[in-house]
Parts: sequence; C-alpha cells; structure tokens
Amino acid sequence: MSVAVVVAVLVAAGEAQSPTMISIQAATIEALGAGGSVVVREVGTVSDGEALRLEEQLRAAAVVEVFWSHTTKANARIRIHMASADRWIDRQMTFLPGDSVPERGRTIGFAIASMLLSQTDALSSPGLLPPSPSPSPSPSSLPPSPSSSSLPLSPSAPPASSAPTVVPQPRAPKPAPSPAGDFASTDAPTRQPPQAAHAIDVSALGSTGWGGPAGGLGVVARFEAAIGGDLWLRAGAGIRSGAVPGLNGRDTVTSGAVGIAWRPNPTTAASPIGVGIRLDVGILFHDLSHQALDGSSIHKGRLIPGAMLSAEAAWRVSGSVDAIVAFGSEIAFGVTDVLVAGHPVATIPAFRGLAELGARFRF
Repeated sequence: MSVAVVVAVLVAAGEAQSPTMISIQAATIEALGAGGSVVVREVGTVSDGEALRLEEQLRAAAVVEVFWSHTTKANARIRIHMASADRWIDRQMTFLPGDSVPERGRTIGFAIASMLLSQTDALSSPGLLPPSPSPSPSPSSLPPSPSSSSLPLSPSAPPASSAPTVVPQPRAPKPAPSPAGDFASTDAPTRQPPQAAHAIDVSALGSTGWGGPAGGLGVVARFEAAIGGDLWLRAGAGIRSGAVPGLNGRDTVTSGAVGIAWRPNPTTAASPIGVGIRLDVGILFHDLSHQALDGSSIHKGRLIPGAMLSAEAAWRVSGSVDAIVAFGSEIAFGVTDVLVAGHPVATIPAFRGLAELGARFRF
C-alpha cells in the first residue's frame, strides 16, 4: 500500500538527524513497504494545530508526534492523527535500560506503521459495509413460461418464496500486534509536554571541616544542560561564610566550578523520586577578615583549586520543579594556615563536608 507519514519532531533543532529518529524513519518505511514515504520535520513550537497544518500541507495519510518522558528515553509516547478518520490515537511505550538507541527507534517505527496499517485496513475493509442489494427484475421483463397459456395457476397454490438475504454485520477489526512493548490506546486529546533539556539549581549550602574549622552557611546556583543519555553538564558558583576560632573575623569562601552529573533515575510523573551523582572541579577563594584592636579590618585571601563529589536525591514537586537534597565532600588541594600577628591560631583543613537543600527548575 502507499501511505504518506509525517513525523513531527518534538525536540530541539538537530534532533531529526539523531540516531533514534533515523532508526524510527527507516523502520517505518520498511514496515509500510515500497509505496510508503516518511517525511521528518522539525518544528519550533509543537502543537496539535501545527501537526494538522503539516498534515494538510503534505496531504499525508497521517501525522505522528513522538514524545520522550525524559532524557534517558526510557518512556516514549506516540500520538498519531489519521486524516481519513479525523481521529487522534495515543500509545505509550516503555524500554529497558539495556535497549540500544537504534533498537528503541526501530520499535517505535514498527509501532507507528502498525497503527497506520491497522487503522487504514479498518476503514477500507469490505466487511464493514453491507453489500448493495441486487435489483429484482420486474414481472414484465421476465420471459413467458411455455406452459403459462395452457396451465393456469391454481388459486390455492402457495406463491414461491424467495431465499432470505443475509447482510453481514460490521465487525470491529482486530488490533494489529505490536512489534515490541506494551501499548495503551486512547482518543483523549491530552499531550505530554516535551522533555526538558536545561535546568537551574538554587540551593542553600552548609559546610563543615574534617579535622579543623571550615564551617559556614551560604548559597549556590548552577546551570545545567543535558548532553545525552543520563548525563548533564553543569556550571555554577557559590558563596559561604563561617567563623574561625582565634580570628576576630570570618572566612568567606567563594567558589566557581564546572562538572558533570549522572542521573540514571531522574524524576518523572510515574516515578517522582530520582537519584544522581555529581562531580565538579573548580576554584576556591578564601577571604579571611580580621578586626584589629585599633578597629581596622584586615583581609587576606588565598586561591586554591578544588573538587566536589556529592550524591543527590530529588522529588518532583510539579511538572518542571524538583526539590533536591545533596550530601558530599569538598577537597581543597592544600590546607590554609591562619596566623594573627605572626602566631598560628587555626588551620583550615583540605577536606570539608557539604550539604545542600534547594530546588531545580527544568525548561
């Protein structure tokens, strides 16, 4: 058969050439046969109205929207509009962590073709329409019987009866078997929002020293961008301040870092609790202030490279906001000796414990 399919790509620009979308397109064409064609289009703002305009523009038999629940692409939602029936159909698919990207794409492609073929066959099946009755010949058009002039019909003879006409009843078509995964179909016009590719974290920050004074309170903010799979690239800055024994002042630590986060179990609507691991490297600047007896304020600073490793837990508060908590450690590549009037009063250790409590905003 010949079916034109329009796949509306509901992700950022450039996703049309991703391995997943290439596998989807190839598998759909393979399942539809030589007469089928698949046109992949990227759109800036995804909506059902945009999909219908694309369907009308290309005169396609159907238009398909593919959604992913999150960056791990563990759950996919297929939304297809059949032009001939003017009907939306939704299906959900769940993949295992071990499923490869091409395998997921092929599964989705075969599912799209299965939905198209089953709906097209249902609309065009002859069994769904009752046969047209054949016209009965009029008495005047019947040829005269050879014995009709010599053998009159007896009034008591029963009239010949015609065989009853049986009209087949419409039968609902059997759903086509899906190539993989479990599906749930619905005609509801609800649409799953596109997956978020960026996030901003804002958290309250606390620290403590391991083997010396390094306690403090402050804030930290970071920007994150998904880079594929379960990985996120991070960059941020923070500031905290705490007292140092023997110092008539404070230790204010300003930090800047870049790193990576691995979230194998991100938050979703079905699973609102997620976990992850974060690794950052950057610079720590210690600004030590001391108020002398004459009232003057003295500042001494030191720049030290460092690294931070922490584990996080997240809880989905709403569709785009997570509450996050994290615990870990900070390692400064060196200790800092604090001297007042030439006399050592404290040593800020290289190892510090960190704790964060805040929110993540995805977009």
